[in-house]
Amino acid sequence: MGERHLEYEKGEGGLIFYLSDHVRVAVRYNSATKVEVQMWRLDLLLAPDVGNMNAASFRKRLARDGTKAFNRESKEGENVVPKLEEELGLVANALKNRSENEEDEEGKLTLWDILKGIDGPSMMDLLIRYGREGELFHDPDGEPYATVEVECHLETHHLRTKGYRGWLRHECYLEEKERLEKIGRPEESPTVPRSQQINDALAQLEAICQFEGPEREVNVRVAEHEGALYVDLADERWRAVRIDPSGWQIISDPPVKFVRPKGMLPLPQPVEGDEGERRLRDLLNIKDEDSWRLLLAWLIAAFRPDHPFVVLILQGEQGSAKSTVERVLRALVDPSTAPLRTTPRNEHDLYIAATSSWVLAYDNISHLPSWLSDAICKLSTGGGFSTRTLYENREQELFDAIRPIILNRIADVATRPDLLDRSIILTMSPIPESRRRPESELWEELEGASPEILGFLFGAVSAALRNLPETKLDRLPRMADFTLWVSAAEEVLGWEKDSFVRIYNDNRGDANWQALETSPVAAAVWKLMQREDEWCGTPTQLLRALVSVSGEDRRRTKRLPSAPNALSADLTRLAPALRAIGIEAEPYREPTSDRRRMWRISRIEDGNKGSSGSSEPSEDANLSCKAEGEPADSLRTIPGSLGRSSDDLRAEDRPNGSPGNDRPSGGVDDLDDGSQRSFEVEDDDSIDGAV
Repeated sequence: MGERHLEYEKGEGGLIFYLSDHVRVAVRYNSATKVEVQMWRLDLLLAPDVGNMNAASFRKRLARDGTKAFNRESKEGENVVPKLEEELGLVANALKNRSENEEDEEGKLTLWDILKGIDGPSMMDLLIRYGREGELFHDPDGEPYATVEVECHLETHHLRTKGYRGWLRHECYLEEKERLEKIGRPEESPTVPRSQQINDALAQLEAICQFEGPEREVNVRVAEHEGALYVDLADERWRAVRIDPSGWQIISDPPVKFVRPKGMLPLPQPVEGDEGERRLRDLLNIKDEDSWRLLLAWLIAAFRPDHPFVVLILQGEQGSAKSTVERVLRALVDPSTAPLRTTPRNEHDLYIAATSSWVLAYDNISHLPSWLSDAICKLSTGGGFSTRTLYENREQELFDAIRPIILNRIADVATRPDLLDRSIILTMSPIPESRRRPESELWEELEGASPEILGFLFGAVSAALRNLPETKLDRLPRMADFTLWVSAAEEVLGWEKDSFVRIYNDNRGDANWQALETSPVAAAVWKLMQREDEWCGTPTQLLRALVSVSGEDRRRTKRLPSAPNALSADLTRLAPALRAIGIEAEPYREPTSDRRRMWRISRIEDGNKGSSGSSEPSEDANLSCKAEGEPADSLRTIPGSLGRSSDDLRAEDRPNGSPGNDRPSGGVDDLDDGSQRSFEVEDDDSIDGAV
């Protein structure tokens, strides 16, 4: 006998099978493996049940429930549906077979395919379809992103964030609710995708982003595009401020991609006004005019991305409102739920913080280890960091960022010249008790003043954009981009032309002296050059000379480097600061077959000009050069605190996994005879056994 076939027809939302004994079975698509089954006989309708039709246990359950219900009014225990379980098996087989309609495309499909088409695609298919409705792309690092429409505005999310997962769930919920209403089942709750279904769909969408989507830059808070700057207001409508040479305006749907890391807070909506600068100054404990202009310079530069930033260092005694000023500045540029941070444990933590916020503000720093000082230098002027990807042996994770940074401290914790030369240092005055006010009052005043303050700052940024092409300076300091940018805004700020260069150079000079006052090497070099106009010799000879001139201060002598190559590293870092006070320290190679490394230390008349040449000394490089004149009158006297070591780095201050590099051992190029050996100094009266 041939296989028995059941009659069926398409119903609203599914298929209806005609069984024996007046039994009808409606089958609707539920998921990739399950269907919803509802049976009725004559005028008796059973509740729907969901399961896998291919599972015998599910069919037995359906048959048991149907037999019990349909036989409830039968006479003398008669079974009115004896073939129910068998015919349910025929329904399961029918779903696997092709349609009997061979005249159209349906003849090529199984009933399961037709059922799926009637009741809708699978949940994963739905999620992928919703995901494709947005703009899928990847950033330069290959990370997947999507820009989607939410309530008449556009939002950009990383595909693995809660924001994008929530958007997918919401879209699926709305679509399912609308579908249920269309098929006449509005009372049913819409199906919500499970976590695994979302993860599977995200894996497919990530592949689309990486292999089909274009590459786009992704920005945090501030971006630059075609000569204009954009500042993300981070409000619910995802608006931004566009700043160009003609002014600023608030726009919707900016042409750049902004993302909003966790903790980012909205900026107030800026407004035009004439009192922005005054209202800001009333909020801050900044009294002298030079410090005020330096503070404004940092604020104006903080809205210019992808250019070097100076590090703002606030210092002063307790009660000088350093932390309050730091919070106010952060609130005006990049407000956050956690505005001030503690010192990071390592470079990895520092760069993670940089990728999740625009401004980095560190509070109450008591000690700044060398590794952190170097990392802040890289982060303020541009640099990257790489680390091994977790659970991978050969994969690297790369971080590349450039960010405005604020530090506050009581003591002079920033001592390395390369950081100080990138910094603006403001010393805060203590606030008398008679002038103190509750912090709640200050924040209330800031809330009312911040829209006008932002309007003032954006106007200054617009002026800098407008005037920058014509701004020229006779001499540029190390942070040339920053200096030109602020100088371009001088006119709109009401400052005298080129006045900022003078103020900034004075502040840099103070920073140079701070670097020198905390360095035992600088103190010894200064003392040496009080006796000589020029000194030439190897690093080993120079170390002996510095130990000799510092011999009367045993504590200070012990803080000198213990090896010639460590001395060379210190001198290289100190060279700009020494040049600023009239001492040139320059390395060169001896013009002999040995090509030994040499140092020449000399007086220069103009500390700002530096050395004018690099010719080799005419005297024997193994001997100190003969003095050629008296000390220059213009040289300053270093205060008595000169000589506190900036390189006494404790082992516990080093980042996790980072070897110390402040005291490198002797190397081939740093020793007189070229052999690999450590440096030792004989214990005699002139050296006092200090090294």
